[in-house]
Amino acid sequence: MDYEKLREEYPEVITMEQLYRIAHISKRKANWLLTNGIIPCEDSGKKTRRFKIKLDDVIDYLQKAQGGTLDVSIPSGIFASGATSKPPQEYLDCDELKEQFLADWYDAPDMLTIKQASEISGYVGTSILRWVNRKQVKGVLYHERYLVSKESLADFLSSKDGQDIVQKSEFHQGVIAEFMAEQKNSGMEFTMSL
Repeated sequence: MDYEKLREEYPEVITMEQLYRIAHISKRKANWLLTNGIIPCEDSGKKTRRFKIKLDDVIDYLQKAQGGTLDVSIPSGIFASGATSKPPQEYLDCDELKEQFLADWYDAPDMLTIKQASEISGYVGTSILRWVNRKQVKGVLYHERYLVSKESLADFLSSKDGQDIVQKSEFHQGVIAEFMAEQKNSGMEFTMSL
């Protein structure tokens, strides 16, 4: 694919409609890629013109997809039209995992700006805002910016929904790996697919 031609043809910031045309993917897949952070974007939460996507991020995605490095992060068959059965997920103990997050974030303030929440969790600000908008993470609007509860963020990331995040941040993966290693060393064996 000629990426320079894309840069000539499209603006620096594009819409989801332009994304699925450029990438030759369905609307459903484009939406999934954006809402799961595979392609970084600015999410306004509106019903129309919801996403602002940098063309460079789309080109980066296309290069990774062409190179086959995204096969692991996109679940196989997720966009197939037929119903597929998903193997049952085994989850880590949510309360104990939450304590692991809070221990790692001991020095962080109880209420975090989106930037601080992003820095300590490894997730982009748009993902954190989306979780706040969906009421998965508690946040309050204070002087025209959101503040997020550290405990609520830890609660979400350790929950089943948090453990189901497909594209986990390096920090999230590290906490889970550390937690599993501690459990294994304490003699409590279990399995979990990441």
